[in-house]
Amino acid sequence: MDNELHLFDDSEGVPISQWDWRTAMLLDHPFDQHRGLIEEWSKDFYDRDNKIVKEFQATFRSAFWELYLNNVFRSLGFKLGKPQEAPDFSVVEPCKMSIEAVVAKAKKDSPPESTRGMLDHLSMVEPPWLHKGFNELLNESIVRHSNALCSKRALFDSYKKRGKVSDDEPYVIALSSHDQIRSGAEYIYPMMALLYGCYYDSSSDKYTIKDNVVKPGKNATIPIGLFAKKEWACVSAVLYSCTTTIGKLDALCASQSENAQNAVCFVWRDYSKTEEPYYLHHVTPETPEILTEGLFVFHNPFADNPVALETFLHPGIEQLGSVGNGQGIGFCSDAPRPMIARISFDKRLGGLYFPLIEERLNAYNLGPDNSRLYLI
Repeated sequence: MDNELHLFDDSEGVPISQWDWRTAMLLDHPFDQHRGLIEEWSKDFYDRDNKIVKEFQATFRSAFWELYLNNVFRSLGFKLGKPQEAPDFSVVEPCKMSIEAVVAKAKKDSPPESTRGMLDHLSMVEPPWLHKGFNELLNESIVRHSNALCSKRALFDSYKKRGKVSDDEPYVIALSSHDQIRSGAEYIYPMMALLYGCYYDSSSDKYTIKDNVVKPGKNATIPIGLFAKKEWACVSAVLYSCTTTIGKLDALCASQSENAQNAVCFVWRDYSKTEEPYYLHHVTPETPEILTEGLFVFHNPFADNPVALETFLHPGIEQLGSVGNGQGIGFCSDAPRPMIARISFDKRLGGLYFPLIEERLNAYNLGPDNSRLYLI
């Protein structure tokens, strides 16, 4: 069977005049390497419903996320079962598991990603306590993520009735965030609130416990702490990223070649250190960004069918869940070093960008009140 996908062939998809701007951009010569990466990801992708090419060309994001996940699962050594109508991915080894993919999208009147400017780029590496309106951004993310996750939670019931998923196997939702123009600055904060009720206060750099948040611009609230609710016990975990964008392709290209057109760096945190725990990683072939960098797995402490930590144990993937014999929520690894955010820009602008990025890194390490106290 021919599994080759012709992602950039408009004769198999939609007219090129109707392509998403990101897909169309990848046709340009400077993006030859990017295009090659995506084509490599698609090599063993089974198009269950013959829609992936059209979706990739017309809307980009959801198809890009599925192609990326397909390659991640391959790198993890997962064996996928025979393609079927649903769910999106059926894992048979190292354990039986269903994975449903979804993208959290921005509301219709949000500024389009194509309008991002320099301040939007720099906000990716700006400490939340210096990011004006961060908690409004956070609340909007929580709302958009809730919509996406609830849609896939509801699908579980439908799949179960149709015999597409099993009652005794893990069900995982894989969510990629594209919920607003600055979504790459969200880090883990929306998921900590939405799934565990741990709401991040940017002014203090600490978490508080809440059971709801106010919808931005609305006189209404939505519940958070979903994993504590009985009806969510069927969801074993959420696999999450807010950095799987064109920037991921920029990073992988910079990891392969010194001639990549963009400079890429990311802020990461060493949770084993209390003083100056934030670092800047410059992506080069000598210091690459790996495929799985920026992925997080949030485990449901009350899942009917938990996912073993070993399933997603892989460099670059950080896992969170119940720690301290159930006394709290945190990173499950002994020495977490998660990616906080990534920034990518034309190398020719390095003289302008790098000093501003260094300023923001220093602000991270000073903390919200220059106290040098860092608590998850």
